[in-house]
Amino acid sequence: MDCPPGEADAGPDRQTDSGAQAREQNIQSYWHHCKQVLEAMPEEYGACISVSRYPLLPVGRAAAYAKEEQVIKKVLPRAAKCIFSGMASLFFDGWYHLCCTMYCDSIPRLRLGHMDEVSFSDLENMILGDDFLFLMLKEGFRWYVDRMREFGMEVPERVCFPCVCCQMVFSNQAFLDRIADEVHERAERLRREQPDNR
Repeated sequence: MDCPPGEADAGPDRQTDSGAQAREQNIQSYWHHCKQVLEAMPEEYGACISVSRYPLLPVGRAAAYAKEEQVIKKVLPRAAKCIFSGMASLFFDGWYHLCCTMYCDSIPRLRLGHMDEVSFSDLENMILGDDFLFLMLKEGFRWYVDRMREFGMEVPERVCFPCVCCQMVFSNQAFLDRIADEVHERAERLRREQPDNR
């Protein structure tokens, strides 16, 4: 990536500082916009709105303009765990998903079913009954990442959010097919060891 004018000869410390400054400017701009939205909102809605700060994910519209130095990558894939812990989200179109990550549309396994066909009480059984999801929720991504590296597959050193690991693992159908038997055996063993979690 080209350096900004005047930084082509800068040392690594200065370039790192520049990236940090760019990220801080983005954060300040984001909070400024949030404040504007909240100030313009009718008072009766104020108590119903919460604003959360999350790292920039290079997905969707953000993927088109996000620069590499703007994406803060601090999560080690082997240590990553699902932050949603098996919650279910109902989307505007009536579809239940395992979570509300922006990667949902690109990960068929996270698409649980439509509210016209699936009852809310069925969701827990659907989630915990899926060997791949059960293993991920119980052990995180460590086992999956280790297997990917054993197969010689590319795994980034760090990622910006655990959701990136989910997309990396569960959107690769060839990989899932290859490890299906192992996953089933491992999930069944965990269920026997933890009977309260099937």
